[in-house]
Amino acid sequence: MIAWAAWWLVAIIVAILVWRRPEYRNECLVYKQASHDWWAGVGLYSHNHGIDGYLYFPQAALLYAPFATTGPAGDVLWRAAGMALFAWGLARLARRLSVGRSAALFAIFTLVALPPALSSIRAGQANLHIAAMMLHTTLALEQKRWREAAFWLVVGTLLKPIMLVMLLLAAVWYWRLIPRLALGLVLGVLLPFAFQRSHYVMAQYSAFWHATEISANPDREFCNLHGLLATTLGWTLSGPTFQIIGLVAAVGTLAAWLWVAPRHTEPARALYLLAWSVSYQLLFNPRTMPNSYVMLGPLLGIAVILASVCHRRQLAGVLIVMIVCLTCDGWAHQWTDNWLKPIDCIIFTIMLLSASLRRLNINGDLAAPPVVPVVPV
Repeated sequence: MIAWAAWWLVAIIVAILVWRRPEYRNECLVYKQASHDWWAGVGLYSHNHGIDGYLYFPQAALLYAPFATTGPAGDVLWRAAGMALFAWGLARLARRLSVGRSAALFAIFTLVALPPALSSIRAGQANLHIAAMMLHTTLALEQKRWREAAFWLVVGTLLKPIMLVMLLLAAVWYWRLIPRLALGLVLGVLLPFAFQRSHYVMAQYSAFWHATEISANPDREFCNLHGLLATTLGWTLSGPTFQIIGLVAAVGTLAAWLWVAPRHTEPARALYLLAWSVSYQLLFNPRTMPNSYVMLGPLLGIAVILASVCHRRQLAGVLIVMIVCLTCDGWAHQWTDNWLKPIDCIIFTIMLLSASLRRLNINGDLAAPPVVPVVPV
């Protein structure tokens, strides 16, 4: 009850803040403008300024349409929907990982994942919704609920293209997803033609591709590996160089996933998919925002619980420090901008690579140490 009360409290406070100052730190204004432009037949990307503005698929404007109401009511509902989806995903994860103590696990997940999510909740960023959809995808995959998994992957991709990382990695191993993903993507591509003229839709697809090319070479630093190197070492990599590094990292991520997948059972396999997808997205997306790290919170929560169960107190302590670092937007944003969170993610990736060489035998209850042995392969 206390955990759910925390979610309700944050929702109420954020609703009041948005209602009183609807123009302040409000990413929803971009989504709302795109939705209005869609129905008016105006170019979705005509309001962009270089790499800033609406940079999503045209379908995202349709998905936001129910929230594009006059005044701040729609913005509040959009945030509420993201919070509900995220909290629901954490609750489902807690129930899956613990038969008898799911309430305690959900409280831990809330304690770990809610503070890093506050920035995304306040701004109304779609990263919160993407993080939630990734959680639901993970749970659907480990339960072999292929239609549900395909639904979350397709909707997430249409909402924000970064979901493609998880979609592609999932399709490599969970081959039963492929026909469902293909059908979902085809329907998603065709969906805009049901609501606008064909030549307008085609023009928006072309404009989206152009906006994507521009945003792939940002003119300032973001909260990714590029920003980390520039901020800490003064290494400013060129756009093509960073893209090559990202491609090499993509191959490495795929290799790591193909190594892990056949050597683990569910739900560990699906959790590894989530972890590798998040790690790659955060470090190599050319426009990783600080509030994108909402995706990392649940994974650090799982890692803390596993370290505690296995009596790895020093590791648990390191993970707790990493979780605190994810909240740096609230206590040291200017000092930590673009370097502390990427370092967090790199440390997590190193831990993930090490864990990938071990076998997690999770059978549904993290309450007792014998249930979750970590045994070298």
